[in-house]
Order: sequence, then structure tokens, then C-alpha cells
Amino acid sequence: MAALTQPELTRKKAKLIKVVKEVYRSRFNSVRPIPYLRDRDYHVNDIFIESGITIFNQTSASNRGVWRSLDTYKDIFANAPTPPVRRILQGDPGYGKSLLGLYLAYTWCEGEDTFLDKFDILLVLRLGQFTKVSSIYKAAKKYLARREPDLTSDDIQQIIESSSTLVILDSYDEYPDSTTNDNLVTQIFNGKFLARCEVNLTSRFLPKDLLSVNPIRLKLTGFDDKERDEYLRKSVTGGDEEELKRIKKCLSDNPALAALCQVPLFFACFAHITHEQKDLVVYTSVTKYFEYVLRCFHFHLRQKNDDFAKKIPAEFENDHNDLSTLAYEKLRLKETPAWDKVFLREFLGGDSLEYFVRLGVMVEDEDSITSTQQEDDGDGLVTSQVGMKFYHSTFFEWYASFWLTKIAMKRPEETLNKTVREIDAHKHEYIYRFACGHDPTAAKNIIKQLVEVYGDSSISTLCISEKPGVVTEVLESIKKICERKVDIKNDDSKMMQMSTISLLQGASDNEVKVAEVYMEHSFQNVDDSMTGIRLNSGFVLPALKTVEKLTIKTEEDAKMETEKVKNVIGYSRQSKLLEEIEFEDCDISKYTEVSSLPPEVKDYSVKVFQVRGDNVAYLNPESGEWKNICEEAAEILREVESLSEKMKTNEGELCRQQQMEETEERLAEQMEQHNELHETIKRDNTDVVSIADRATKFRERFHKRLEEGTQKSLDENSEELKIRSERDLAESENRRRQIDAGLQKLRSYYTHLQSVKSLIASSEGKLQSYSTDRDVPSLREQKDRITLLQETTGNHLDDLNEMKVQAEGFLDFNKDYKKLLTAFCDECSSPFEECEAEEAAAEFETHQEALRAAIADLEHDVDRLTKTALVGGVMLQPNCMFNITDERRENEGVVLVCVDPTDGSKERLRHTVKVDDLTSPVVTSYRRIWFDDDNDAVFAAGRTVYIVNPHWSGSVYDYVESVSTLEIDDVPAGSWITAVSVLCTPGTDPDKEFLIAINGSSVLREYDVTGSPLRSIETREYGPSSGITSVGYNEHNMIAIIGRGSDDIILLSAKGNTVQQCGSLRPPSAGLLPIIVLWTRLRWLVLFISEGAERQWQVLCYHEEQVKLCGGGTAGNDLEVPVSITKWDSTAYVTFANNTTRSFSI
Repeated sequence: MAALTQPELTRKKAKLIKVVKEVYRSRFNSVRPIPYLRDRDYHVNDIFIESGITIFNQTSASNRGVWRSLDTYKDIFANAPTPPVRRILQGDPGYGKSLLGLYLAYTWCEGEDTFLDKFDILLVLRLGQFTKVSSIYKAAKKYLARREPDLTSDDIQQIIESSSTLVILDSYDEYPDSTTNDNLVTQIFNGKFLARCEVNLTSRFLPKDLLSVNPIRLKLTGFDDKERDEYLRKSVTGGDEEELKRIKKCLSDNPALAALCQVPLFFACFAHITHEQKDLVVYTSVTKYFEYVLRCFHFHLRQKNDDFAKKIPAEFENDHNDLSTLAYEKLRLKETPAWDKVFLREFLGGDSLEYFVRLGVMVEDEDSITSTQQEDDGDGLVTSQVGMKFYHSTFFEWYASFWLTKIAMKRPEETLNKTVREIDAHKHEYIYRFACGHDPTAAKNIIKQLVEVYGDSSISTLCISEKPGVVTEVLESIKKICERKVDIKNDDSKMMQMSTISLLQGASDNEVKVAEVYMEHSFQNVDDSMTGIRLNSGFVLPALKTVEKLTIKTEEDAKMETEKVKNVIGYSRQSKLLEEIEFEDCDISKYTEVSSLPPEVKDYSVKVFQVRGDNVAYLNPESGEWKNICEEAAEILREVESLSEKMKTNEGELCRQQQMEETEERLAEQMEQHNELHETIKRDNTDVVSIADRATKFRERFHKRLEEGTQKSLDENSEELKIRSERDLAESENRRRQIDAGLQKLRSYYTHLQSVKSLIASSEGKLQSYSTDRDVPSLREQKDRITLLQETTGNHLDDLNEMKVQAEGFLDFNKDYKKLLTAFCDECSSPFEECEAEEAAAEFETHQEALRAAIADLEHDVDRLTKTALVGGVMLQPNCMFNITDERRENEGVVLVCVDPTDGSKERLRHTVKVDDLTSPVVTSYRRIWFDDDNDAVFAAGRTVYIVNPHWSGSVYDYVESVSTLEIDDVPAGSWITAVSVLCTPGTDPDKEFLIAINGSSVLREYDVTGSPLRSIETREYGPSSGITSVGYNEHNMIAIIGRGSDDIILLSAKGNTVQQCGSLRPPSAGLLPIIVLWTRLRWLVLFISEGAERQWQVLCYHEEQVKLCGGGTAGNDLEVPVSITKWDSTAYVTFANNTTRSFSI
């Protein structure tokens, strides 16, 4: 960036000031307070009235703060802190944020006041226009100085950085990048740009991501009586005081309207309409008020005496479906609500657009649509298109609300929940309030979702007030709201306070518990009858029977007279469920007269607390004194410490006594152990002595016999040895029999184990055969892998699970037997037996590992058999492909998922169709059908054809309107449909017929969309013998069929009942099997897959004698196998088992 010389800088600064003042004058010289006042343009000074404005002051005692009123908007700029100065001005729609910015521009341009004299330059920029804008200086060039070629964005940057500048960034809620991290506004607030400038940001809501820089926070509070009177005199009645009184009486006679007219925009509409229309209309909600305002707009337009007004059709007043569609889509997609005028004229129609412009709800705005020769440059030659936008964002949300009402009435609950999450209710409350006001059913459904998604009561409460008669219908939602704290804040709008009071009354009347009513700075006093609390706003909160806790928060250290405290306690007695009253931040007298306290307080069933910062006190009903809980706790602690000291004096004696008792217990235990040991030693000693005696006697007897050497002794000794030998032999034989029995059990187990291994091998063979069948033929039947399996799958899965249980049982048995083997090995005396047992144990160890592996394989196969299956896909629009998935094992349904074919992660719609037949295969048509004036998807399961009709919003499918089921009586009981195909007709003729194939039958049957049979086509002579798995046909009565196991695709000519073969489509090379065939209006499109571990696949086009390879690849595993092929225009889309999609030109 080349630096400007001082003379250049001065010259260009003067030019910039001149240019922006011209832009501002064109704006503030032509202001319309309400849309239809097209006969004259008002000057901003003619209609601007200062509304209430407050500033947030953070208290020094805590992190909380209070809102303080400012005397005038000029005080905004008083006592500015050290740069960078950043302000956030909040205000609900219609409160005059943009009008205040325009009036500041007028004041600066005309030098009407001195408070802006310190600013050399004022930049007012609309954030809603900031599309693809990365620099504030380029934005200033683009939207304020685009017609001045001598000023570049670099020049503007140097001018601003060298000047005292005020920048107003209007409508942060319309900023396209507001949800983007580190966006341009965030960088400005952090001081990266405009560090020396003062920046004011206006927004409906508080941007919490900008609070880290501690900005000055301001809020517009709307009109009070004084400001309404000033507006009436200045802009409506002039000096006619009688007319002013009449209009004010209309306002005072309608409390709901008075609350609405706190909003300056609503009051301006009311004032001008009431000035023209003398009839008094009673309004109960903002929806009813807006309906009346628009009726007045329509009436005013029809009274004009011009040619256009005379030719306006009556239906124009209610025919806004197209405009509602556009508005809703802009809101849902979070886009700036502006359109090119040429596009809008084509979409709505010329007369329709002209009608909305004359009505005043749509206005031209050149700044809303711009283009440059260089993207985001701001310095190129800028060419402007004529843009169109709504007069005000409230009208934008009004028209969008009609679509939301339809969604709430027709869509599934989960779809409405998704919509509520997409459209932020805190930024766009009016679309929800209007939608609830249109229809009570929509109100019930919307309020339920608002409570679930947002939790807080504010938006839900306002929506309930739109339909006062639906309290009983939304009782469950009211219960959920009242489970939490219900706020009545002083800075709430009057409409918000009135709606909250209505909600609490409804809860009380229907016996709904209210956890807490929290009155923040809104309490004024209790009326004399103690049946109501008067708020600062003038509203009265009546007695509530079901409140459990009442909290009154005042400004910090505000005085609360004892009489008020007693009155609050008296008022609270109206609640049967009251448990607690809390006074927060207020300064209450130390004593309260005991005699005035109700019995509920005296017996502690209702507790009364006072909270000031960290100090909490409760009202002692016996003395009337407020007892500080912290001080009382400290007193109790002192008592505990005193008691502890007393206990310490006895601690030594207690310890000694305890030690003696423990010593006695240990001595008793040791004595018992000693006695047991003594008895054991005695027994052992006896045995030892006995053995020793026996050994001594035997030795003596042996020596004696040797010495005697007599034959008699030898004979006796031999006899004794013989007896002992026979006894030992018997014991040895008995142990031998035990070992034989154990080995027999082992051999039996081994035989059983071998049978299990055979069963597992057989099962694996079955699984392999099923897997092989599934990989090729099933794909030819649109994922027909379920077809073959489901003939035996139920029993087979039971077999697999039973085998798994048996195998796991054998594992447990094997563990026990290993112990037995170990015991046998220890007992065996024969080397042969010991070796045999050890070999058996080793073999079992091997089989145990094999069993574990087999169980893992079984679990894997069961999981593969029971997981969900992608059936196929079909294109309904260029940006919408419906994938059809069989999820009947999980939720007894077939799921349709609408995705962007270029990006499968962009899921637009998900809908489950409940299917009664849970065993037959699901098949789909890869071409769309025309039904109920729209493109629909077709699939079949068992004997039923399903036609799914999704709703087209104009840009995407957003929900399913209906599902038609056609029960095909021609399908015999126990059979099922194996293929379904929609007739492809030429040009724009709708495709309304379809063919089906049935398992075990060679007859193709044709039906229309109502399920009426059209004809039967016998293919036995020419068709495949193993059943038809895919079929396609066209307007020339040509049918292409694929049979299970066929290498070729058979082409048949079927005119009437006459059928003959007219050719075939052969694969380009051996080993490729056809899976799917469909007609594309000009040619046949075929998906081929080869057999083998790594399956090759190809997409081929057949046109007369020509064959074109459109695409192909290799599937390394099951998830990479192509499942579906469909097309739109000249593009084919192949979807794989892993739900990814590839496209090919055909």
C-alpha cells in the first residue's frame, strides 16, 4: 500500500466525506414509517423520537450489574473510555436500532448538534450486506464510495487511520459470518482493525463471543407514554389534540395492544392506521395484530384509483406461498434475505412481485445485491443489480412463518426438532410466535420442541401467549417450563411480562407446580388486599396457588420496609405449596414484629431468607430477628470446639480403657489359638509315638525271627506277606480301574469334540457358500443376499448361537478336565498311561485355541448376517439422491436417506417406513416414478410395493408427505417380489407405470401407480431359468432382464401379449456378471461385477451396436462392492455398500 502525501490525504479525505454524506442524505430524506405510505417520503427528522435507552453498569461488589436509564441517546458518547472504544446496542426487532443510526448520520451530516463534532468521519455500514467481505475498508469502498473511482480501499484505510472516526455496524443478527470464528467483526472488536476508532454494533441479541473485550453495553427499551405522545404530535395528528386523545383511548382500551406498542415499529403502524381507520379493533396477540395491519395494507392498496389496483385479483391477498418458501429457505440457510429483482420477478411472477412492492412489504435496495469485476476487491468497477428485500425483518419472519406452520402440522416430530435447532429462536423469535398464532396444532408442537431444545421459558412463554386458548393443549410444555425458575425481569418488554403472568396464571389454574418465581428488579409493592403484586411496569401478578418459592431481587442495598416484607409474606400465603421466600440484595430492618407473622412462618413450614452478597440470613419466627446463617454457624462451631476441649480431658482415660479391652481381647484370641495348637501337637505326637512304637516292635520282631530262624516263623511271615500282597494288588487294580474310567471319559470327550469341530467346519462351509451366493447373485437382486439367507437364516442363526454356547461350555468343561488330567498324571504309575494323559492334555489345549478362534468367527458371521443392508438408490432431483436401506432387524423398517450425490455427508432427510414383512428381501427401482404431481421413490418388500412421496421445498426435499402401499394380489402367499422397475418414457411425459418380477415365476407383471394391473408378460421361453433379479423397460415396449447366474442380459420385445427376443447385451469380457440394468431414454446402462476375492466392476452403456465404458474399479472387500446405479440426465451415480457415491458421465 503506497502512502498518500499529506495534500493527497487531505484532498481524498474531503472527497470521502462528501461521498458518504451524499449516500446518507439519499437515505434519511426518504424514510417510510410504515410500508404502504408510498405517497410521500418522510424525512428522518420528521419521525425520529427518542425511545428509552439503558446502559449496563457492572457493580463493584460483585460480577453482576444493573441496567441504568440514560437521559438521552447523546449520553452514549459521553465519557468514552480509552481506545479502542467498542459498544453493543441491543434491541428487539422494531425498536429503532437502524433508525437511530440513520438519525446519527443526519445529525453528523447537517451539524445539528455538537456531540458528534469530534468525529471527522462517520461510517454507517449494514452487516447484512457483508457477503465475502474480508476488510472493513473494502466494505466502505463497496457500499459507500463505489461510484467514486478516485478512492480505493487503501486510500480509505489511510484516511480512517489518520482521522477521528465513528463506525456504526448495523444488524449483527443479519451478518452472514456471525457464527464463524474470528470473523471480521470479532477482529474489529479485538482491535486488529479500527483500533483508534469508536465502533458501535447494533444487534437483536447479545453476541457473547464479543464480551471478552468488555464492551459498553446499551439497550433500547422502546416507547413509553411520553414518547408515544411525542410521536403522535410530530408524525400523525399534528396539532389535533382531539384526534390524539382518540388514538390514545384506543390504546388504553386494549391492554394487549398497549404492551405491543412498546415496540416503536408496531406503535407507528398502529398510529397511522388508527388515524385513517376509525373502527376500534381488539388484539390479543402479536399475530392477530399483524394480520390486522396487513389487512389494512391490502385495503389501502385496493382503494387506490389506478389501473394496477383495479386489476389485482382477489386471491393475491392470501396467495403468498412462493414468497413464504423463499423467505423460509433464506432463514433456514442463514442467508441474507435479499434477491435479485430479475430472479424474483421470474419466480413470483411480474404482477405478484409488483403487488408485494406496492403493498409495501418488499422494497428495492441497490445495496442488497452487488457484483464486481474482482471478487471481494472493492476497488474494481462496480456494477449494481437491482436487489429486493423485505421492508423490515419482522415482515421477513411473518412470511417465513407460514412454512414453519406447515412443517409443524405435517412433519414428523424429529424433523420439527431439527428445524427448531436450525433456526435460532433467540435471534428469530417472531417466526415462532407467528407460526404458533396461525394454528393451535402447530403451536402445541412448536412449543414442545422449543422447551426441549432451549429450556428457558422466555420464547416458549411468548409463543403460548399467541394462542391463549391452547393452555390445556400445551399443559405438558407448561409443566416443563415451570420445573425451572420463571423470571419476571424489569427490563423485559411489557409483552414479555404480560405473557409470563398469563403463563403463571394458567399453571395455577391447572394445578401445575411452579418451582420458583424470580422477580428481578420488577417488584414495586403488594396491593392492600394482599392478592396481587404490582410490578414497576404497572402489571399485577395475581395470587398463585402452586408456587413453591418466591424470590424478590432488588437493586443492591435498596431499602425494603418491614411493612413490605410482611405484605409479601401475606401475599405468599395464597400458595398451598409455598416452601420458601427469599429477598435478594435488599436492605431489610433487623427485626420483624412476631405477632404479624402467619402460622406457616411460625412453625417453619415456610422459610424466609434474606441474601446480600455472600451473607445469608433467615427469619427466626420465635423472636422476629433475622439470623445470619454464617454467624450462627460460627457460633455452633465455637460450641463444638468447647465440647471438644471438654472431651479431650477424658480422652486419656478413654484411650487407656480401650487399650485394656483390646489387650484382653488379643490375649483371649492368643489363648484360644494356643489351646488349638496344643491339641494339634498332642494328636501329632500320639501319631508319631504310635508309629515309632510300631517300628520298634516290628524291628524287634524281625530280629527275633531272624535269630530263631525257624521254619514256622518263615511260614507265618510268608503268609503275612501274601495277605499284604493281595491287599496291595486289590488297591492297585482299583486305581487302575479309576484311571481307565478317566481315560474313557477323555476319549468320549475327544470324540464329542471332534463332532463339534466337524459341525463348525460344516457351518463354516455353509457360511462360505452363503457368502459366495450373496456376493454375486444377491447383488443382481439388489442386495438379494438376504433372499437366499432368509430361506434358512432364522434356523441357521439359532444354530450358530447354539454352537457358540456349546463351544463356550466345552471351554469351561476343558478347564475342569485339565485339572482332572493333572491329577491323573500325578497318580499314574505306568509310563504309558502318564504319556497318554499328557498328550491328551496337549491336544485339548490345541483344540481350545481352535474353539476360541471358531467362536470369534461365529460372532463375526452372526454380526455380518444381522447388520443393516443398503438396498439401492434413486435420483429424484439433480441435488437429491435417496438411498434405501433395510434396517428391519433393528427397527422393523426400511430407511430412506436423502443425500447430496456429490457429497454423501450432506444428509438432507431421513425417514423410516414401517414394513410388516420382516423376512422377504427389499428391492428398489433405480428410476423415479411420477405420482401425486411429484417425483417419488419406489421399493418393494414381500408382496407390497411402497411409493414414497417426499416434499419438495423448492431447493431440497425436507420431509416425507406420504407413503402409498400397494398390496399386489398376484404375488402368491409365501412368495415375494424380486425386482421392480419404473417405465422410462420420453421427453417430459411422466413415468407412471412399473414392472415387477416374482420369485419362482417367469411372468413379469405391469401396474400403474394406483396398483391396477395393466398386463402380464410371459418370459419362460426366453427368460432365465433361475429367476429374474433385475429388469428395465422403456416406451418402445423393450424389456431387459437379468437372471440369477446369467452372463448375458436378455432383450425382449413385448407388444401387447406378444413376446419375442430381440437381442442381448453381452459383457465385454468373460467373468463379468450383470447386476443391474436400466434404460436412460437413449441407451441401456448396466452394472457388471466379476466373481473372486478381488471383484472387478464396470459401468457400461449400450447404444445400438456401440458399447461405452463409463467407469469401473476393484472391490477389495465387501464394503467396496457397488450396490446401486442410478442416473440424472447424462450422469450416472454408483453407490457402494459403504454408502459412498461416484459419478460417471454417460
